[in-house]
Amino acid sequence: MKKVLITLLLLFLCPLYSLKAVASNWNIQDGIKLIDEKKYSDAVRFFEGYVGSYPNDADGHYYLGLSYKSLQNLRKSSYHLRKSYELAGVTQDIVIAPNTSDLPDDDYMDIAQMYYEDGDYKQALAYVDMTEKINPDNHFANYLKAQIYYKQKNMAASKQYLNKALYGNPEYLKTDLAKALEVITIPPYDADYYNSKGLEYYYGANLSQAKVYFEKAVNMDKKRPDFYNNLGLACARLGETDAAKSNFKKAIFLNRRFAAPYMNLAKLEPKAAESYLKQAVKANPNNQFVYYELGNFYFDKNDYQSAIREYQNAITIDTKYFEPYFALAVCYSELGDYKNAMANVRKASELNNKSPELPYYLAKLCLLAHRPDEAMEYLKEALKKGENPVYYLELGKIYFSKEDYTSAQNCFQKALMLDIKLENEAELYNYLGLCDYKNHDVESSVYNLQKAVSLEPKNIMYNYNLSRVYKSRKNNTAAEKFQTAALTITPKSPQDYLDLATVYFDLNNPSVASKKLDEGISRFPKSRLLYEAKLRFFNSIGDEKSANIVREYIKANFTSAF
Repeated sequence: MKKVLITLLLLFLCPLYSLKAVASNWNIQDGIKLIDEKKYSDAVRFFEGYVGSYPNDADGHYYLGLSYKSLQNLRKSSYHLRKSYELAGVTQDIVIAPNTSDLPDDDYMDIAQMYYEDGDYKQALAYVDMTEKINPDNHFANYLKAQIYYKQKNMAASKQYLNKALYGNPEYLKTDLAKALEVITIPPYDADYYNSKGLEYYYGANLSQAKVYFEKAVNMDKKRPDFYNNLGLACARLGETDAAKSNFKKAIFLNRRFAAPYMNLAKLEPKAAESYLKQAVKANPNNQFVYYELGNFYFDKNDYQSAIREYQNAITIDTKYFEPYFALAVCYSELGDYKNAMANVRKASELNNKSPELPYYLAKLCLLAHRPDEAMEYLKEALKKGENPVYYLELGKIYFSKEDYTSAQNCFQKALMLDIKLENEAELYNYLGLCDYKNHDVESSVYNLQKAVSLEPKNIMYNYNLSRVYKSRKNNTAAEKFQTAALTITPKSPQDYLDLATVYFDLNNPSVASKKLDEGISRFPKSRLLYEAKLRFFNSIGDEKSANIVREYIKANFTSAF
């Protein structure tokens, strides 16, 4: 009896790996729900995995800090709360906390007060900043900041923040600090005050109030480009696109070397994005973030060479800038240059060794380079840092290729248990069915393969796998039914053409297999996957001349070090 499909996977069918379209299985709302339910230990485990996968996500660090605080682990809480603040200050806004008993500003203030009482004024100031960013009405924060600066003998700064505190609570005029600083009246508001209040509301996600305060700042001082830029940001977030554009352009008119409004206009006007980003580079050629955004623009256009150039420019300015290293890896992977891709992922790993995503990407690159043993070690490393169904799926595939079907089955079962979004359900049932068959459990094999087909009835390989298992049971009617289904499915992707060619090759019809690959190449002329399959096909039938032609074509059209 002919071996069931598994042999094909090794001979002809090469899974399509790509770093560009890897999906994540983390949903931050799942972790927030754990906090709402006061399951803080579970929340810590969730958010440790989440920030491992998304190390630059301010919200993830915030909720992890909140979870640790609920468990009275202030050391770890303070680390992640501070990390959330640092990230939010650069890349995004901190989202207000879930329905917990404590307000987010209280979380930061508790830690700020703790550091103040310990005499660690630097850390205390950092957490007061977080408090102000989250809750612009927290006058306690400004008063504590005034106390800290007074302790540091910085009287000017102390007086400045005492005045800010007085805007929220005039009772501070009666304090010893006010007497010591000789503050006896509430000071008048100025443009910087309104801008500061606007920023506080902006980062607190109260965009309408932010806009009100930015407008007051602009009306009081019409020569400050940063005020107009901030007003533009608030308008953009409120969906007032024309007003946002107008304010960004006013900011540029006041200071043509101010890069931020160019970058903001690029997001609002996609057709002119490249021009605006290039103007941003010209305005500030030493801003790594501008080069990174320009690289992202080219990446979205599939212009990987131009993207590589801009990402490298960003790294030249800041060698510890994590994101461009990984972006470079993805670009090189798309070009088939796995050696450079791997080098950049490794550099990214040096800068962020806690993320499970990075060893996972290294594993994918090893698979692209046909180095499964090395890929297996990276996947195991990734799983030590955070459990993810995709990691188990890929590890199971490697065990499967090595004919260790029991280990493969264990991985697929763990992946199925963790795959709460059901993103890989059909593929997992398919592999479980093949493992069952190899482990001589034909009844379970049929059940799992039927499940795979029911989930994705237009999948060529799932139908064919089921037909071969039925044939092994001598159920020829069912075998013919699913084989016919596999052969009559209209291919819609490069992988479909490869699957169909694989089926015909297994049915001892290499001429049709070759024809299906040619049809796929004609429809998808830029698919490296199909050319490599064609190369393996010629190698399998001993056609060395044709194999050399395809090999040279791949070398000329797809950059690769392997």
